[in-house]
Amino acid sequence: MLTFVKTGAQNGAIEYTAQSDGEQIGTCRLMLDGTSVRLTYTVQAYEPFVLASAVNAAASFGLRVTAAPDERLTAYGFRRTGADMAVEPQDVVFPHDCKKV
Repeated sequence: MLTFVKTGAQNGAIEYTAQSDGEQIGTCRLMLDGTSVRLTYTVQAYEPFVLASAVNAAASFGLRVTAAPDERLTAYGFRRTGADMAVEPQDVVFPHDCKKV
């Protein structure tokens, strides 16, 4: 079973761990600064699950989400903004393979 759970919070940072059957498959750290959320993460396996969970956790604060450049984030609505990437919470999208019939 895949899980994404909060594992810590201190000094304005919230940490999450993604697991598959008890094995760590990724981490996420959200740093809150009042006007935005800084997203950092690691992915060891199940990339779509870990990234979607991390982006969802960050966007749930209703603030702009920023991250280091990573082309994979463009699938979630992030765009380059200078040296970083960013997305407004209402512009977050989640990639899927659903097709209209």
